[in-house]
Amino acid sequence: MLSSLAKKMYCLFVLSLIFGYPMLSTISAQSLDSSDSESETYTVLTKNFVTGEESIEEHGYEYTRQTSEQTSREGEVITTPAYFPEDEANDNSIDEGISIDSIIGTDERTQVATTTSSPYSTIGQIYATWDQNGDGVNDASSTCTGFMEGPDLMVKAGHCVFGISLGGWITSLTYYPARNGTTYPYTSAGILEISISSEWSQYENENYDWALVVLDRNVGGDTGWLGKGWSTGSLNGYEISVTGYPGDKTEGTMWTAEGEITSTLTYRLKHDVDTYSGQSGAPMYSDEGIVWGIHTKGTIPILLIFKNSGTRINESLYNMMQEKYLDGIEKYY
Repeated sequence: MLSSLAKKMYCLFVLSLIFGYPMLSTISAQSLDSSDSESETYTVLTKNFVTGEESIEEHGYEYTRQTSEQTSREGEVITTPAYFPEDEANDNSIDEGISIDSIIGTDERTQVATTTSSPYSTIGQIYATWDQNGDGVNDASSTCTGFMEGPDLMVKAGHCVFGISLGGWITSLTYYPARNGTTYPYTSAGILEISISSEWSQYENENYDWALVVLDRNVGGDTGWLGKGWSTGSLNGYEISVTGYPGDKTEGTMWTAEGEITSTLTYRLKHDVDTYSGQSGAPMYSDEGIVWGIHTKGTIPILLIFKNSGTRINESLYNMMQEKYLDGIEKYY
């Protein structure tokens, strides 16, 4: 027979598996069993939403696989800068609120009043539809957060565009740049194509919970875009913000909070920034506008351990983002 404490711990563990994920389906991470420098090749699946065609491409890169948390900051750091159009003065109002989902201690999120100022103009809300039954009728919808990484490149979480239990690919997606409640300061955009990892489409492996979305217009020309970075060393202690559209606040309002990266793993970054369901796909970015990761997951506390987490931008993902960024530059400039 299990003791009373053991039963409580088991129940908390089960709850964390069920509710630890902010949107859509639960993911189980694959184990990492080596700490040497390795080469990896994985498949990227791209769907063209204009023609409906899908294509497959192999990507390879070298990396250091960690069996535990990475703590040394020594290593190579590569970044590309953010681009912010000339913006107006930012005077953000504050609206206090408490949530039980992914809030660590006191809720420190603040509402962004001027969403057209940088860096907030580079972030937007996503509305997607799904056909779960495959009968040609949309029977589910979802909202997430996304951010611009080029003229037409929007980055977000993979589970916001593909879910096995939801019938696979989304059927439609609309991006609302810098939405501010009932105000839409920029023209919305649709999608041309989406790229995800086959590790996500086949196994929903949280290590590959990312999506690169090519929009149907030059949104970044209006809003600007964030920079990006990757490092072979630890990112522990890096100060970051996570900004997005939490589901516990007034619909369509943008909220932000600050904190730091608390744990650096091969594919994941843990952080202590307050978030809520609906912020999946939000950027984990520095004051300079450099994105180090994509927020994907909140937690239910187990034994008073509070950690939110996201997909780490590694060399391979960085290079794919850079390639699509340059495609957009060539297309529009």
